Amino acid sequence: MTSTILNARTLLLGLAAYFTIHALYRPFFSDSFEMDEAEIVLFTQWWLSGYTDQPPMFVWYVKLWAEFLGMHPLTMLLARNSLLFLTYLFVYFAARDLLRDERRAVLATLSLFLIPEILWEAQRDLTHSLAVLVMAAAFLALTANALRWVEESPSRRATHLHYVLAGGVIAGGLLSKYNFAFFLTAITLALLTIPSGRRLVLDWRTVAALILAFALMIPHLLWLAENLSAGTAFLRVHDRGDSFRVLDALPHLYLNTTLAFLSPLWLVLLVFFHRGWPHLLRPAGDHARLLVRYMLIALVILTVIVVALNLGKPKVRWVLPLFFLAPLVFFAVVPDSVLTARRVRWYARTCIALAAITVTFTLVRIPLAEHIKRPANANWPYAELAAQIRQQTGFEQGLILGHNYFISGNLHYQFRQPAYSSAAAVPPQSDDAARRPLIILWDAGRRGTAEPTERVTEWAIRHLGVDPNEYEPVYVEHPFKFSPTRHVARLGMVVVE
Repeated sequence: MTSTILNARTLLLGLAAYFTIHALYRPFFSDSFEMDEAEIVLFTQWWLSGYTDQPPMFVWYVKLWAEFLGMHPLTMLLARNSLLFLTYLFVYFAARDLLRDERRAVLATLSLFLIPEILWEAQRDLTHSLAVLVMAAAFLALTANALRWVEESPSRRATHLHYVLAGGVIAGGLLSKYNFAFFLTAITLALLTIPSGRRLVLDWRTVAALILAFALMIPHLLWLAENLSAGTAFLRVHDRGDSFRVLDALPHLYLNTTLAFLSPLWLVLLVFFHRGWPHLLRPAGDHARLLVRYMLIALVILTVIVVALNLGKPKVRWVLPLFFLAPLVFFAVVPDSVLTARRVRWYARTCIALAAITVTFTLVRIPLAEHIKRPANANWPYAELAAQIRQQTGFEQGLILGHNYFISGNLHYQFRQPAYSSAAAVPPQSDDAARRPLIILWDAGRRGTAEPTERVTEWAIRHLGVDPNEYEPVYVEHPFKFSPTRHVARLGMVVVE
């Protein structure tokens, strides 16, 4: 049984089946997008060098899928799950080259199922963070391959292709999320601590790779220079100003963020392989030392960033590209004597069981909305709301402005008309600003307001020359999908002819 589970072929076939199920299930129950997905749907209307304070790579990736398949929830799910599959694949390749043991590589890859941010959040609604995760995994796999290449012979150097690919992945990582720079810094400093790593880094082609990365990023950097306010909105949102206290922030970083990200991974490892933990303090071999030092350097970098930028309480997803390789660290240091067949077998079964539970919950969380206190965003009945909008207003063609991405993205999909959100810095394109009729919408449900929100009002006045408060609002409502009695969606709107 153990040998069947712990081989690369079974692992990759199992992962392919797992992510295929995740990609195909939702369109059978819902044609609505999740919150962050709707933002991406909205931005795929245009090829731009930048959109918000998040870099554009994930939008570009989904738009490529949409160019071939059209925009649909299935398109989004295929794009998301292809990235997740690649993440696991790259982690396996990195573990295989660093650990030089197929069993350990498979265990490290299966361990990703014990990190909720990867197992659940990346599957549910992460977008830009998912893109940077796969880029970090790709860079780790590339680095591991280059190390193996140069270590096979004292006179061998990494190939030109290694550095060309490195430049491309660095650009892709920074265009996915700016915190890729922290991962890149940490892995580079860690490489400098081992002989083969220094041979990789202290090479003129490293500079060439960085130049290539810079060249690939020029369009976005030019956009960022022209839209500095939008590009740095993240810092303003999370700056704690005078209220920032290091004594509050650092315990939160170490316990509520880092430890939360690594739970229940560390607990399960402690249960099955408790005798392996002391070896983290005395790693044997260059690769084990590299990985342990990387984790320490990454934690130091994160500490400096939180303090220097007054970030207060970092979110768990911020450390995703930094600490996703934690399983590799553990399986690089644990001795063979701890990895008994029985412990390995039950550890692998635990990982697979969590994956199976996640698939099961994913399959039932939409159809069982009536019995869930807070249903999924995919339970919103946007198709039915769009039908009511057509019936009440006759709207079929024109311009859509929503209070948030969730409304705008989903109604753009339902009507296939130009749509904008008052949450976005993207101004209306010249051809769109004058389109009429104009429909302005906001959430008028339990957590919403009866009148147009202040934000959507300001956006409409600034960009469209329209004050929605001058028009009589109308409302549409419909029960959530699979929740006919407990949950009702309600939108307020005004129509400008």
